[in-house]
Amino acid sequence: MKERYTEHLQNRLLGSLAPPNFELLLRHLGVVSLRAPAVLHDVGERLTHAYFPHSGAIFGGIVLSGGDMVESYLLGADGMVGGLAALDSDTEQHRCQVQIDGTASAIGIEFLRKIANDVPAIKAMLFRYQRFLLSQSQWAAACNACHTLEQRLAVCLLRLHDISRKDVLGITQERLGELLRVKRTSICLVAHRMQQFGLIQIRRGNIKLHDLEAIKKLSCECYDAVNSCYSSLFAAAPIPDPLAAASFGNQRLGA
Repeated sequence: MKERYTEHLQNRLLGSLAPPNFELLLRHLGVVSLRAPAVLHDVGERLTHAYFPHSGAIFGGIVLSGGDMVESYLLGADGMVGGLAALDSDTEQHRCQVQIDGTASAIGIEFLRKIANDVPAIKAMLFRYQRFLLSQSQWAAACNACHTLEQRLAVCLLRLHDISRKDVLGITQERLGELLRVKRTSICLVAHRMQQFGLIQIRRGNIKLHDLEAIKKLSCECYDAVNSCYSSLFAAAPIPDPLAAASFGNQRLGA
């Protein structure tokens, strides 16, 4: 039981809730594995569950008529999948797909919708996160239009690091090219230069981040802007401390 408390509170949205509100969700939460390239929901589907990741990375975006997916946002331990479905039971208009393996807290959409309708603070959290996703998509569009590939790749790597909580990212250069809508050869050239300067190490099937501060200096304003937006919407959502989470769980179990 203590482990479950700790796992659930690794998600920043769940960790931002006041303990009484968190406990309303707790009884309905389970822990599931997220494995790439699983599709959590697709266009035209109705969600049955919402997911609050603890680790890993998920891409969300639209699907073109030819089947290509154009990603517009990333999420992980800072967010959730299914917030809009908990506010509106309509079918989904985009796809969410796991990119980096992780785990998540899962809850039935109907349970979440009912609790959100009964508890204003939980409903407000869902609305605020939808605002953040919209802002993240807008900054991504601006970044793609105005900034260099070096800057865009740096932002992407930093975001993947932040949301997955991993220094070794399970993503290929080819997949990064698809995400940034450029040719693989272009990504390879930029990534190779970053590796030469000691910022990253390219391995088979993954990329290890060596110098986060140097990568931040290479990035553009979009990285800080997205983080600032999140902080302004979730001022009470610090990155969870596993020890603090365990302490909270121990207190509740001993009550």
